[in-house]
Amino acid sequence: MPARQPSPLPTAANAGPSTAAPPGTDLPDVVSGFNGDNIVESPKLLLLVSPIMANTKPLVTAACVCEKVLQEKDNVPSIIRIVDTFFIQVPPEDFPKGVQPQLAMTAFVYLRAGDLKGSFEIGLVLRSPSGKTTPVQKWPVVFQAGNEEGANLTIAFGIAKPELEGGYWFDVLWKDQVLTSIPFKVRPLDEANAPLRT
Repeated sequence: MPARQPSPLPTAANAGPSTAAPPGTDLPDVVSGFNGDNIVESPKLLLLVSPIMANTKPLVTAACVCEKVLQEKDNVPSIIRIVDTFFIQVPPEDFPKGVQPQLAMTAFVYLRAGDLKGSFEIGLVLRSPSGKTTPVQKWPVVFQAGNEEGANLTIAFGIAKPELEGGYWFDVLWKDQVLTSIPFKVRPLDEANAPLRT
């Protein structure tokens, strides 16, 4: 197999910020580093390439399941009682037929724009412990200024006939890809776990 030829050093047109060794520094005759997938070799010169890429997805500041969200007068949201486990009373045998317990909750997602500007959609999917998923629900998100501009989504949910054992997930979707996921558990209420929520 022929020997691999070293790639040429980046030029000023395609190189990022660089740092050269100060005068008098004792360096080996050849310094090797990486530039992408290529090996860079140069006599007594160390080049540090620092590419900066714009974010293509929003930055997730917060994502949780809670009891409720208050929208204050200064338009700042307050999250009340972040929940990771819900306890549900198992219906007694004499419970009316056709009436099923429901689990009510609020999902909260807070995003930062970063480099994004324009109109987008954020989606939410619920996954049950058995692997079943709800249809994707979507809401519009608009970033006009970019940078530190934020957008929050507060969604009240009710789960009918919740599975009483196992973990649920809310998948937050951005361009039909999972941006982040919010886990929570559902357990039956008994004497050993009297609190309604933890």
